[in-house]
Amino acid sequence: MNYGCNQQPFTLYSTCLNYLCNNLDFFCKINQINITNTGLNSSKKDTNFVKYEFKDCSIRFNNFISEDILEKLCDLNKLNDSTFSLFTTEQTNLRKVHLKNSQLSRDIIKLVLRKHQINELIVNNLHSENQNTSTPNNSNITNSNININDLIDSLNEWSLNNLTYLNVSRNKSLFGSILINLKSLKNLTKLNVSFTCFNNVCLDIVCNDLNNLEYLDISATKVSDISPLVNLKDKLKYLFMYNMRSSLGDEIIQIVCSCSRLLSLDLSCDVSTKIFSDMTLSLFDVNKFLNELTSARLIDLKYLDISGKINIKQESLTMFLNAYPDLKFLGLALTNANSFDILTKNQFSTNSNQKTLHTSLSSPSLISIQQNTQKFTFKEVDLTNLIVTGESTEQQILSSLKYYKSRQTYLQRALYNLFTLTKNYCETRQDLVQNIIEIMILNIKSQSIQLAATTCIYNLTKHNLYLNLPAHLLTQLINTILTIMHSYPNSLILQKNCLIILCNESMLNSSKFNKFECIKVTLECLNNFKDHNTISSSIAICSQVSLNAEPECRKQFKKLVDPKYMKHLLSVISMHMRNLGNIENDESIIHSVLDIIFYLSEENIEWCKNFITQNGLNIFSSLMTTFEHDLDARFKILCLIYKLSEIAEIRPVLFGHPIIKCIKSLVYHDDINLNFLSMGFIANFLAHMPETHWDWSMVKFDDLKYNLKPRIEFFKSNWNNDLNLMVEYKQLSCEYLFKLTKIHSEPFVQMWSLWAINVFYKLNSGTNQDNTNMKRILRNVVDDKCNDLLVKKFCLELLELA
Repeated sequence: MNYGCNQQPFTLYSTCLNYLCNNLDFFCKINQINITNTGLNSSKKDTNFVKYEFKDCSIRFNNFISEDILEKLCDLNKLNDSTFSLFTTEQTNLRKVHLKNSQLSRDIIKLVLRKHQINELIVNNLHSENQNTSTPNNSNITNSNININDLIDSLNEWSLNNLTYLNVSRNKSLFGSILINLKSLKNLTKLNVSFTCFNNVCLDIVCNDLNNLEYLDISATKVSDISPLVNLKDKLKYLFMYNMRSSLGDEIIQIVCSCSRLLSLDLSCDVSTKIFSDMTLSLFDVNKFLNELTSARLIDLKYLDISGKINIKQESLTMFLNAYPDLKFLGLALTNANSFDILTKNQFSTNSNQKTLHTSLSSPSLISIQQNTQKFTFKEVDLTNLIVTGESTEQQILSSLKYYKSRQTYLQRALYNLFTLTKNYCETRQDLVQNIIEIMILNIKSQSIQLAATTCIYNLTKHNLYLNLPAHLLTQLINTILTIMHSYPNSLILQKNCLIILCNESMLNSSKFNKFECIKVTLECLNNFKDHNTISSSIAICSQVSLNAEPECRKQFKKLVDPKYMKHLLSVISMHMRNLGNIENDESIIHSVLDIIFYLSEENIEWCKNFITQNGLNIFSSLMTTFEHDLDARFKILCLIYKLSEIAEIRPVLFGHPIIKCIKSLVYHDDINLNFLSMGFIANFLAHMPETHWDWSMVKFDDLKYNLKPRIEFFKSNWNNDLNLMVEYKQLSCEYLFKLTKIHSEPFVQMWSLWAINVFYKLNSGTNQDNTNMKRILRNVVDDKCNDLLVKKFCLELLELA
């Protein structure tokens, strides 16, 4: 079934755009300039500035591409003074400037904006020096609080005369001074000052001087008197006043109803949200307002939001709907009205765990209500195309998620009801997943939203429901979950929610995501929590992701240098060894931990050193005894021990530990994989430990060192046999093995290394070319005059086998 989600794979354009913004250092050169020489320095001292320029001087981006690059840099949190300086008029062209969630100095904003002809300017959540740390890469640049006058002063004359849209939402410090320059924007038609300190004085200036305004958003501001709006009553088409102040009582009704050209009107509120500490909300009589609107007949009105209003009467709402048959949107979130039969009939309800259909006794094409025994009947009204927000039906919830992405209380209520509704879903809902991901990203700082969202995501992805999601959407979902885990490392409930979503082997294997981040956050869970389910889930995920990590990801393993990761992995083994048989899946958890320790040792010497310092050898020695009959566990232990024997800094400790007794006993084991690795360990011992340093109470390798005939026959008989080494244990270092073939004083070491090189070739490809290379290596050993005659004879016999 198609639920109207039009998600498509990433286009080539978006892929290129993303690559460019993530690799600016590759495409750009960096220059040092003195901003004082530009005449724009707001401070008196000399200020050096790091400026970016494209290396290719012939690059000329049109305004569409330039604007997309700027917005992408904002999305990736890569926009700062240096990267913003990239937007010169020589190589870029900006008409619509969108700056959000960035830290920019007043000087750089002026330097860049003044050169472009701008007709739309959006500046949201701009950080200043007082709000954040110094500007990246340009710590010397003055970054005092930017006010609205500074922003407008950054525009050139063309931009001042042609700017039609200004959005400075969510910049609380922007209106700290008198609006002087705002008056110069005579052609401004759209102004958004929501979630700022915009006040009554500011509104009076705007309504008196900006006579072309058609769009005004003063939501959650300090405005308490909207009477100046009367000056714009014949112009305003879009008026948004979410969370207005308590001093605005019923007089708001008369003023709003006088705006005859209104298309969209938002008077919604959220009584649990306070933008300012002294803020209480306007609680005008909503039923009186609906009745006045019914009488006023604002013929252009298509959008009305009265979410959060209390005690809405069905009669008032029904009369309003009859008066506005062309209404396209009705906001009723957090109200009693969204459950009225006129809005819920023939839609799925959220009032129970099962999906049930609301039915109405009234005719589907006729709205009627009963109140005080008096019946009111109205003309036929078609509500089929009316978008309604609320929590009573799936469609209302979906609309709430779409239209209220930054309103936390609205979202929490919608997500809670969605969780109830989706418990028994058996179809993939791409549209819901996409909406929830966007909400999670936009509200990353809200733990309550993340708790509600992750429960819904679990319902929508469990039982393989994720299989029909597009690959890029699944990637985005997993990366978002990882971001949440990283953002809330100490929230056990939220971590559990995320882990239960990720604990799906098939899902982890079928999508591309930031695997290194996944490994890191699951290791952090082991460090922060002692809950059995959290530990087992973290280990299962970490093991699976480590196994399938791409080479690029494996290169990052060396970043895992903190000893706490190894400490907690080894403590999990110790704990489960003590309680073996008492806790479900003890052995499987130990096996998974062994996998993790080995996987993360690749190109990670510090990881291996941490294993030694955190008592890993003693724990593994006990494991060898405990799992005496578990070949798989012993094999995994041997894999790591062999790898440790290749590291020079670790050998002195390793070769003096009693664990070598256990390893020697495996040389004659029936399993060829255990033979291979145990002999490899001994070969490293003989190659790097002079006999004069042997501890004969533990080491008795003289039978291998001097009695070579049995070993020669063993090597020859198994030369062409395939070892059953799993794919994940192919970490043999061919370069290291070649060095072992040069140790002329130890024939056993040379013979084993030749066998190991042959095994390496077979494991990694097994082509005819590899067979040719192996023959060449054997001939080189034969031709080397320094080699023992026994080794040369051995190689000649192998050449016949090959």
